[in-house]
Amino acid sequence: MKNYIILPFLLIMNLLFAQKKAETLRPNELEKCAELETQIAELSKLMVTDSFEINRIAAHDKLLPLVHEALAVNNSFSFAFDKVEHISILYPPDRSFRIITWQLFKDWSHYKYFGFIQLNHSKSKVYELKDLSKEIQKPENQILSAEKWFGSLYYNVRQFKTNDGMKYLLFGFNANDTIEKIKVVDVLTIKGGTPKFGSPVFEKTERGRVLKQNRLLFYHAFSASMRLNYDDEMGLIVHDHLQDIGTDDPNVPSVGVPDGTYEAYQLKKGTWQHIDKLKNTEMDEAPRPKPIVGKSKVVDKENTKGFKWPDEVKKEKN
Repeated sequence: MKNYIILPFLLIMNLLFAQKKAETLRPNELEKCAELETQIAELSKLMVTDSFEINRIAAHDKLLPLVHEALAVNNSFSFAFDKVEHISILYPPDRSFRIITWQLFKDWSHYKYFGFIQLNHSKSKVYELKDLSKEIQKPENQILSAEKWFGSLYYNVRQFKTNDGMKYLLFGFNANDTIEKIKVVDVLTIKGGTPKFGSPVFEKTERGRVLKQNRLLFYHAFSASMRLNYDDEMGLIVHDHLQDIGTDDPNVPSVGVPDGTYEAYQLKKGTWQHIDKLKNTEMDEAPRPKPIVGKSKVVDKENTKGFKWPDEVKKEKN
C-alpha cells in the first residue's frame, strides 16, 4: 500500500520541479529584458573600448546594477541577451544554469573580474560573483564560493559526471598583472541551488607522488599566448607545455612560455588524470589561443566586431 502512495507523490514532485524551470517570457518581462539589453550592450562596449580609465570605470559602475536588474526579471533565463557582445554568457549542455562574466581593465597592473551565475528557474535565482583572486592563498587547493571567487573571464564550459553528481569545467582567463597572465580551469558544483568552486578532480604525479588539485592555474608570460581548452575530438583538456625563461624583474625571475608541445588531462572515473606529453601534438586546430567573447560563445577574432584585448590596444597606441 505504501508503494502506491509514494509513487504518485514522487510523480507530483517531479512535475512541480519541472515547472520551476524558466518558461517563455511574458510580454512585460520580454519588454523589460529587451530594454535593459540595449543599455547593457552600450555600457559594456564603452567599458571595454574607451581609452580613458575614468570612462571605463564609470560605464562599469552603471553596468553592474543593470545586469543584476535584468537577471532578476522572472523567466529572464529564457532571454539570450544576443546584442551584448563584450560580456561572456555561457551555458553547459544541460542548460541547468548560465554563467556571465566580464573583465574591467583599469590600468596595466589592475584588472578586476565580475560575474553572475543564474540558475534555470522561473523565479530568477542569481548569485553574484565576488573576485578575490588577489587575496586567495594557494588557490589550486581552495574550495571557494560565489562570495570568494577566483575571478576569470570564462570562454568555455563543459560538464562531466562524478560519483558526487554533475560537475562543470570552467575555462577562463585572468590578466593578473604586467608580468604574468593566468589561464584557469575551475570546477563548478551546484548542490541545493548553491554554487561551489573547486573540487579535487585533477590528478598529477610528480616525483612518484600523486597530487590532487581543486583547479588548474597556469601562469605564463604576459606577452605570450597560451592554449588551454577542451578538445572534442580527443576528449581531453589540452594545454601548452610551458618552459621557464628568465626575466629582468628580480621579483619574478622566470616566466613560462609555450615550447610547442602539449600536455593533457583525461577523464577516468570522474577524475581528470594528467598526461605528461601528448604522443602526437599535431592538431588541425589548436585550442583557442585567446578567449574572444562574441555573444554567448568563443569565436574567431575576425567575427568579434572590434573586440580588442587591453594588450592589443596598448600595442596600437605605441
